[in-house]
Amino acid sequence: EMIRLDITPNDADLIGKNDSQSIQNAVDLAAKLGVNKITIPRYNKRSDSMEWIITEAIKLPSYMVVVLDNCHLTLSRGSSCNIFVNSACFTQEGRTLDGEQIGIKLLGEGNVILDGGEHNGLMERNQHQFGFPSIWNNALVLFHNVKDFVVENIHFAHLRWKAVALMYARHGRIQNLSFMEYENQPGLPDLGCLYICLGCNNLFIQDLNTKSSVSGITLRASQDDLT
Repeated sequence: EMIRLDITPNDADLIGKNDSQSIQNAVDLAAKLGVNKITIPRYNKRSDSMEWIITEAIKLPSYMVVVLDNCHLTLSRGSSCNIFVNSACFTQEGRTLDGEQIGIKLLGEGNVILDGGEHNGLMERNQHQFGFPSIWNNALVLFHNVKDFVVENIHFAHLRWKAVALMYARHGRIQNLSFMEYENQPGLPDLGCLYICLGCNNLFIQDLNTKSSVSGITLRASQDDLT
């Protein structure tokens, strides 16, 4: 039997009932086989379109490499979730030293867009109210208790809160990212490119480009509750 090295959410046996499930199926299979790498292409076979609609966060285990190949991922209308999050985030184990994750990489190739889509109404001031969860769910990429990670070569569009949020993230590289806020909803509060919170250290950050009014890098020394 041949070893599967090129795993994508377009593989016939991995296509799920929605795009999030297709991508998660690819991640889970890559982890199970020890390949630890998937590619998300531009073309979405399930929907026969050039866009992937994210209804649930894609949970990434340790050592997972996600190659974003000229693709466009957009959060669904009304959703309150990240696009990518480390799998132990929001868990009790993820709050411990034993729950530390290693080697997660988001690698953009070509024109890659992670898109917040239509804003869901969740803000810092109303989190945990009116049925809303924690504001951390509005970060497009969230890494908590992760080391040796990479996020590079990605354009973030229509931010809902922060593009990339980090807590207890160490020895990471964040490089060649660009950002855009909502053109039709100026003045949304708390938008930012990179949010670096308690416990982060040894981060290499280079080439962050924003032409909007969103903040660049926010440093926060206090601990925020993920829940």
